[in-house]
Amino acid sequence: MLKKPPPPTAPPTRPVFHRPPSPPPASQSSDALEILLTEHLGFPPMDYVVETVDMVNEITFAGVNAFADYVDDLGFGDEETEKIVGATETLFDSNVDRAFDAYELYMLDKVLKFPAGLPVKLTHYQDLDLNVTESDEAACTNEIEELEGAVAAAREANRMLEERIEQGDRERPELVRVAEAARRIEEVTGKHADATSNLKSILPTLETTHALTESLRTRTARADLGDLVAARHEASGVPYVESVVAAAIERLGQRAAASRAINAAQQPPRTPRTPRTPRARANAAKDGKDARMGEHDAEWKEAMDVGTIGDFQAWEDTVPNLVPPTSIPEASHE
Repeated sequence: MLKKPPPPTAPPTRPVFHRPPSPPPASQSSDALEILLTEHLGFPPMDYVVETVDMVNEITFAGVNAFADYVDDLGFGDEETEKIVGATETLFDSNVDRAFDAYELYMLDKVLKFPAGLPVKLTHYQDLDLNVTESDEAACTNEIEELEGAVAAAREANRMLEERIEQGDRERPELVRVAEAARRIEEVTGKHADATSNLKSILPTLETTHALTESLRTRTARADLGDLVAARHEASGVPYVESVVAAAIERLGQRAAASRAINAAQQPPRTPRTPRTPRARANAAKDGKDARMGEHDAEWKEAMDVGTIGDFQAWEDTVPNLVPPTSIPEASHE
């Protein structure tokens, strides 16, 4: 007897496993951990490890120097001492580096870290409220817009100031020249301030002098040479021209006498001259008179410093013909 095959059964269901969220990359987690530890400790964690290694290296260096002094005291040569100390220093450095590499890994992996999954809230974050409402967000947005407007206004003001500075730099040489010219003008006006005051004080005197000069010119406009000569003689009371002429004639006589005496002493005895005709004698007399008049002219110029004796004789012949008035007439001011 055939048996019915059993009814098909549904395949057994396999359990569904949900993949847990992937952890952040190692570099990102280590950076965040280092930042958190730095905020908590007040210094980077790596600085603690580095300072510890530096202290051990200083101790190792001091030990190597002490060992070098000990080897030197034992009496080894310089070359042997250098080899021994170098080998010892290399051995110390390699052991210290290997040991403190492990120390660094242990400190960063086991000590200077927070346990995984442990919620941490630092002290200075205790009172912070991280819940942001819409009103807070709107207020922050408005504040940001105001700050952006202030920054834009500050940039515009900075641009205008830079343009004004450039313009001032271009105008500075011209302003310096103007200031220098003003300083020079001030110096000149300051130096001549006394001269200006003196001119102001002299001005009345000049006006008075000008008025007197005009009055004198008006009064003497109609006075002739005879009036002036008569007034001169009456005012001085001394016949100045006559005294000068007399003195000149006296000096001429003295010089002529001395000249004749010298010529008489130096000239040889005269030889009889041939008789001259009347015309020749007249010409010789005229030549002698002209020579004497030339000497008189020179003497007159030396004494009077003006004209010749012939000019004076012509003036002397003219003056007596003038009728001197008793006084200089008053000029009319019509």
